[in-house]
Amino acid sequence: ASGNGLSTNEQIATWIDDAWEDGTGERLFGTDANAGNDEFDAGRPDIMFVLQRVLEGGGLMLSEDGGRIVHQHPLCFIFATANTRGQGDEFGIYSGTRPMNASTLDRFTSFIEVPYMTQAEEAAMLQSRFPTMKMEWIKKLVHYAAELRRSFVQGEILMSVSPRALLNTCEMFTYF
Repeated sequence: ASGNGLSTNEQIATWIDDAWEDGTGERLFGTDANAGNDEFDAGRPDIMFVLQRVLEGGGLMLSEDGGRIVHQHPLCFIFATANTRGQGDEFGIYSGTRPMNASTLDRFTSFIEVPYMTQAEEAAMLQSRFPTMKMEWIKKLVHYAAELRRSFVQGEILMSVSPRALLNTCEMFTYF
């Protein structure tokens, strides 16, 4: 593997000792598994182009294996997450992301934006993870996070606060 994750061949397939070796992608597309691509907007362009044919339903073409096509199993669903909606990040909040090729984005049939939890849901999550923490403090943290998120959405501040950050804050509280 290269220093920046797997190479295109390692993710799809490669030649090893003069024999073709199936890669992760090749094995996955033929099964009824879900293929999740986390932080898709940080993906390497050479890999994104390989996935275009797959996203169109045309199968995975393995040009290094004589142009063989691995057809996607009917129950193999491909999804991706992206913090920047494929637009990249000019402010450095999501370092390493880049604007995505419009033709790649166009091959996704639907987009779902996942909102933050409600304050009640977030408080319940924190309480379940940190049962000894006073609910008074949890509610204050959750309210503070909601205000920061509101300010972020309105463009008043550059950075939001994630549920992960709240979990980390609560963990720090347990040490004092």
